[in-house]
Amino acid sequence: MILTFLLLSGFILHASSQFACPAGWTKHAEFCYLMITTTKLTWSEADGRCRAAGGELALPVTREEIRFLWTMFRAQNLSESELQPSGGIWLGCRRTAARLWGCSNTPTLDFAWWLGGQPDGGDCVVMWHHGPRWSDAECETARFAACQRRGRVGRCHQRGGLGHQIHGCLLNHVLREVQVRDPAMCCIKCVDDPRCHSFNLVESTCQLNTAQRSDVNFNGETATNDTCVYYEID
Repeated sequence: MILTFLLLSGFILHASSQFACPAGWTKHAEFCYLMITTTKLTWSEADGRCRAAGGELALPVTREEIRFLWTMFRAQNLSESELQPSGGIWLGCRRTAARLWGCSNTPTLDFAWWLGGQPDGGDCVVMWHHGPRWSDAECETARFAACQRRGRVGRCHQRGGLGHQIHGCLLNHVLREVQVRDPAMCCIKCVDDPRCHSFNLVESTCQLNTAQRSDVNFNGETATNDTCVYYEID
């Protein structure tokens, strides 16, 4: 399929001068955090909820991170019963074999903030009333959860060569659609979603894509349309 090009002045949309967190998330260092305390979930349910929100179960790996997360959890003003062994928050580690743990952002656990005497037989990691320390527990117990995602800095630019614009939508890779007022708003939506790597703008409809043209057969997966413009995220 042949693409149609229109000569324009090249431009860049700046989504943010520094990384920002989506609404409802709290920024700390390189990460955004979300505390789930409106419902209790098993470890697998909590992991799924965090991924659906564009993140993963939180895994604090420095003293500063674990203290921040604990302070954030205590700020929820939960009753003392919610801090007991049946409460607390799930973290992003789960036992994968007898002495191996699979954790967020790392295939194996080579760092730890275990409470004394832990781990002692549970398969999932939790933080509860002992303070900013890890404990292991049974994964099927329903608890609160903490999610994390990296903050993103991004800028959107139109592809097709210096000073050119591509008219055409990338097909078969649309993550979701949102209604926007202008390209800058669509850019911000893409920057805010770690799964988004490019987007199509069809009048006021913003289509967030999971791929860029370098990842696919762009000519073969493009619909030529003068009302649709393709952008990428740096």
